[in-house]
Amino acid sequence: MYIPLAGRTLKFESNLTLNLDITYEMRLDKTPTAGNRIDTDERKLGITPRASYSFSKNITGSANARFEQRSDRKLGQTWRTIGLNASVLIRF
Repeated sequence: MYIPLAGRTLKFESNLTLNLDITYEMRLDKTPTAGNRIDTDERKLGITPRASYSFSKNITGSANARFEQRSDRKLGQTWRTIGLNASVLIRF
């Protein structure tokens, strides 16, 4: 992008990087008895989007979010974790 400024032209180069991580875990433990008793029945889902931006070599930034849900089906409970992180770096 070129921006005219006071009779001069400045050149800016910017970059945007996007990432998405998705994980799914399942754990099922059974005791081999006549009824196949379930000892553990857990599920875990994680979603993490990330973005980083470079406006110039002196100005960069990034942001990411995190969503995680863990379920224990044997106990009938669900836990959720949500997080957000952002940063900006300006070099002088």
